[in-house]
Amino acid sequence: MTTASPAAPTGRQLGLGLDILVMALLTIGSVMVFSASQVSAAGLLGRLIVPGRMLLLLAIATFLLRRRGETWPGVGLARPRRLWKPPLWALGGYVASYLLVGAVVALLFPVLHLSRPGIGPLAHVQGNLGEYLYWMLPVTWASAAFGEEMLFRGFFFTRLLQLFPASRLAVAGAVLLQAILFGSLHLYLGWSGAIVAGVMGLVLASTYLFSGRNLWASIILHGLIDSTTITVVYLGLAKV
Repeated sequence: MTTASPAAPTGRQLGLGLDILVMALLTIGSVMVFSASQVSAAGLLGRLIVPGRMLLLLAIATFLLRRRGETWPGVGLARPRRLWKPPLWALGGYVASYLLVGAVVALLFPVLHLSRPGIGPLAHVQGNLGEYLYWMLPVTWASAAFGEEMLFRGFFFTRLLQLFPASRLAVAGAVLLQAILFGSLHLYLGWSGAIVAGVMGLVLASTYLFSGRNLWASIILHGLIDSTTITVVYLGLAKV
């Protein structure tokens, strides 16, 4: 008896895989060249690089989408039919994210001999209104909430979902792969920070999926999570 050999990748699958590889290399390379931890020492130019870098990455992602006849509304940046749903999903994701991160830190970190994630790059935010507004507006909401959700959930995640045949296993694999990529881009925060970011990536992708693949839910959730962190640091309520 002979067994059927696995089907060869189609041209479309190869193209999608290439899109993912190109954007992943560009995103990882941009963070390696200039990470968020370097902003405070880089002056005005460094502060412009963070949102500017995201704009450039989104411009490239937009080109890759349009080349295949896709648009940002088509991958989730569309007006929701019911305006109350995205905030509601974001609220549920917000609670779930802190419960899941708390469980990971309490149960997994001692096994891995990791300390709780620090917030060293944000040390200068404490008590400084100007720094707080910079990190809250152009970084947290513009670059992280909108930019990273469009890039990671709108581009990477949808590309991964298109790359594999539709199945629960494929969806779970796509969720995991995008979370690993998202977490790896936060390695400048150490392994603790990268793992927490990866866990957040799982929750953000799940929120995107369960909300009907509408990016507004994950955008709001991402903004709320980062805004909480920035505000806690500003008020001096967190260890730096």
